[in-house]
Amino acid sequence: MWCHLSTGLGRLRSLRFVAMILTTVALFTTLFFAHSVSAVQSTNKTVSFQGRLQTASGAVVADGHYNMQFKIYQDGSGASVGNPGGSLKWTESYINNGGTNGVEVRGGYFSVNLGSLNSFGTSVDWDQDTLWLSMNVAGTSAACTTFGSAPCAADGEMLPMKRITATPYAINAGAVGGKTADNFVQMAQGVQTDASLNTSSIHINKTGTGNLIQLQNTGNTVFTVTNSGDLEFGSGGTRALYVGNAAAGTSGDNLVVHAGYGGSGSGSIGGGLFLQGGSAGGDNGEGGSVAITGGVGTGTGKNGSIYIGASDTDAVQIGSNSLASGSQTINIGNSDTAGGSTHVTIGNGGNAATGTTTVQAKNSVTIKTNGTTRATFSDTANTVYFGNGVSSATPNDFTIQGTNSSATAVAGGSLTVQGGNATAGNANGGNVTISGGAGNGTGASGLVVMTTPTFQTVTNDANCYTSGASVAANCTIALVNVNNSSAVIVGFSTTDRTATLPDPTNTTAGRAFYVSAANGSQPFTLRANVGAGTGIEQAIPMKANTTTSLFWNGTDWTPAGGSSSATLQDAYDNIAQTQGGADILLNSSESNSGLTIRDGNTTPTTSTLLEVQSGSASTLFSINSGTNEYAANGGAEIAGTTATTFPANSWGIAGVATVDRNTTQSSFIASGKASVEVSSGAAYSGGFNRLKSTLAVNKTYNVSMSVKLESGTFNDFAIFYVNDGNNLSSMCQDNITLSTTDWTRIDCSFTTPASGITSDNAVAFGQIGAGNHNYYIDNLSVTASDETAGGTTNSTPNVKIGGGANGGSTTLFTIDKAASAPTAANNDALLGSMYYDTTIGKVQCYEAEGWGSCGASPDTFVTLSPEFPNAVTNGAGTGTMTSDICSDALNINDSGAGTTVCGTNETYNFYKWAATSGTDQTKSIYVTYKLPSSFKQFAEGTTSLMARTDNVNSTVNYQVYRNTNAGLTACGSATTASTGVQTTWQKATATTTADPANCSFAAGDDVVIRINMTGRNATSAYVSNLSFTFNNK
Repeated sequence: MWCHLSTGLGRLRSLRFVAMILTTVALFTTLFFAHSVSAVQSTNKTVSFQGRLQTASGAVVADGHYNMQFKIYQDGSGASVGNPGGSLKWTESYINNGGTNGVEVRGGYFSVNLGSLNSFGTSVDWDQDTLWLSMNVAGTSAACTTFGSAPCAADGEMLPMKRITATPYAINAGAVGGKTADNFVQMAQGVQTDASLNTSSIHINKTGTGNLIQLQNTGNTVFTVTNSGDLEFGSGGTRALYVGNAAAGTSGDNLVVHAGYGGSGSGSIGGGLFLQGGSAGGDNGEGGSVAITGGVGTGTGKNGSIYIGASDTDAVQIGSNSLASGSQTINIGNSDTAGGSTHVTIGNGGNAATGTTTVQAKNSVTIKTNGTTRATFSDTANTVYFGNGVSSATPNDFTIQGTNSSATAVAGGSLTVQGGNATAGNANGGNVTISGGAGNGTGASGLVVMTTPTFQTVTNDANCYTSGASVAANCTIALVNVNNSSAVIVGFSTTDRTATLPDPTNTTAGRAFYVSAANGSQPFTLRANVGAGTGIEQAIPMKANTTTSLFWNGTDWTPAGGSSSATLQDAYDNIAQTQGGADILLNSSESNSGLTIRDGNTTPTTSTLLEVQSGSASTLFSINSGTNEYAANGGAEIAGTTATTFPANSWGIAGVATVDRNTTQSSFIASGKASVEVSSGAAYSGGFNRLKSTLAVNKTYNVSMSVKLESGTFNDFAIFYVNDGNNLSSMCQDNITLSTTDWTRIDCSFTTPASGITSDNAVAFGQIGAGNHNYYIDNLSVTASDETAGGTTNSTPNVKIGGGANGGSTTLFTIDKAASAPTAANNDALLGSMYYDTTIGKVQCYEAEGWGSCGASPDTFVTLSPEFPNAVTNGAGTGTMTSDICSDALNINDSGAGTTVCGTNETYNFYKWAATSGTDQTKSIYVTYKLPSSFKQFAEGTTSLMARTDNVNSTVNYQVYRNTNAGLTACGSATTASTGVQTTWQKATATTTADPANCSFAAGDDVVIRINMTGRNATSAYVSNLSFTFNNK
């Protein structure tokens, strides 16, 4: 056997060649006859060499014409390329130039006549003991011109080389007179040499009947060559056909039995080879078996292998392919005997070019190991039952698992379960369905348990995470990734970007998809269902290292969760925003009007509902319940057995009425999701709320509720306390008028009796007189009043700034600012509001009388109109001082009558100074105002005088003085109110030191204001309102 690692055949496959030096002497001739011949000088001096060409795995090489080279070496070991220690004597190359030259190989077999292309001549001394034949193959290239050069690189000499023995030495026999011994047969034991050419050593031409050869042993026929050429062994016993034993230390020789080759020419089919047991004789006899077994090994050696179709390139048929009746059993390695091991392999190996293995049956296909059924393929459906059969009283478990790893730090083998691929058109791939077994009766389906589920994730989305790097612009996740993966990583290098998730092509409901924000990504918004409208389109904020899961409902994506937030801290940490952004963004809709925190109804919190703390855990801001609520389901938020009923022991009916839970008419819900609807039709009818616990005796309780009338008028609504569920023991408030446009808030109190209170105590409400009314109640509250229960621990709900008695850093409560009152008066909803007025520099509160200083007397606003109280005139100027009125509405001293002093819509009292001299004449008015004992200070920038002049020689100014027991003190200098020609009233405000706010006035001081009016002939100066404001203590 020659074996060499191929470098030129196919895919560098290993080739195995089994080559035998064959002579043309027939098998049976060499077995049984000695044919002695004498060679003559005209003998054909070639050596016939045949062999079979196979791959390393035993497969037959493809038919074709191969480039081959043969060499003969003298001496050496024949074990190495080039045979070091020996000498090359002869070389012959078969070149496949043109595609039909070279050595023809069919079914792996080839035959050449060595010396036919390059005669041996005297190159080879056949009378030598050691001659080696080497063989080299260089593929099948038809473009080969020189052996061993491209394109026919050689594989290299096959080792070990084949030592030449026996027949080729007949070349050295020479000629013996040209005579042959064809007609002689030597029957005695001996060896006859036949050197004749193209003639048989033994030639029998049978022209009559009878066998060609018949051999007997003691009269019993043991071997016959029949007249038709068949070989027949005698029936006297078991017969054998075998190659004789090899010499010690030598491998046994092969035995080849094959049918005839097809003749040359197209369509010549090779002959078949049949091995058949003997047919039965008589009645009901069984035919003989055919057993093929390898040779028995010795010691640790293995038995020989059996090859069936090992060199074939076509079908190998085992069993009938056209069984018309009966049944046939084919067993392969089905030993069930203890002690031995049977290994069965079906199908070709990984180095083969192609190959398929089909397991098929008319009925089920069952796979067993260790005597136990492991899998059953159904014969009626595309179903495989793993475990011990299709059904069993004791079904066993089954595991499908990848290969275990037996090496350190090497992962186990992966296992992939995949639906079928679509291979034509725009078609979807097949689904993979994993389900637990169906339950029976009340049993549930089995669970699908996954230990470490991992989803196929795209880490380099072409649009939203290109090449694994964040992108700068808005993007749409690639549809191919949505269709073919379960998760995708998205990343942005800039803020305020949007990643859009498209709809999947396969719209089957139930699809889950995950979008993960890359490490280092800037915050962005994930959008889905774009254009689907409010409530359907999704906008999910995301930040780095967060994940959003979405569920496809068959029509749109529905968010299943964002970043797996388990706590409010998680939710806050996962908020995608820049500094100053909103943590919670509210959008008004029919079902969403804002953010609501509601205390529990069954077990309410009686302390802090919401608290904001500093880094040291001291309170900065807190909202405190601080009270025990006695009303049961006061906001009607808890439903009973239906959406329109209430739980037991909460709301009930009093008199002729119905009491229902309202959730549909939102305009009759003050807050939350529900309210109480009451329809009453008789005196002392309505409803009641059974309190959660029995109230204490002789104690005052507060009741608060909001009520709204649906239609009509209702003026005798009343609220009572019922101590035992039947008797009205205390009046809270009666004769209340309800509104159809606004909610009426009712706050009242009652005192419990000294005895007779039971657990059925309730707050009742309704109409006192007759009539039919339909109204709604919301936010009922019943709490204890601490005013009549000194020393109790109950407290009123409150909002607290800072930690108070609990310590911590001082926390300031800062309110908003405005230059004037932000709203008008007469808005009861704003009672108790406040703001900081930047004009007067004080906090202003909204109380019953309107806006004013908080908790102090209101500011005093003073406006003096002519004629001024406590005023006198002084001055030696000549002219006339008069007082008068101008009014556009009254048509006095306006554009329609007299001198125009007032403009459109103006009405003022005024002084007029008309001088009667050609020089400046001045008249002064002195006004004195006594400051009250409540005076605190002047409001800065509020002291002013209105004046008007009609000539360049006319002027009006004023100056403020402080008059005390110590004397008169000027406040700064005079302030000019008007000068020159002015067609409208001028208002001059005192500033800096002229402003009395900067003149150290105190309670009890006199304010003296001097007003100077100056003019000449035909000129006039006018003075009107004098105003100032001061704050009170």
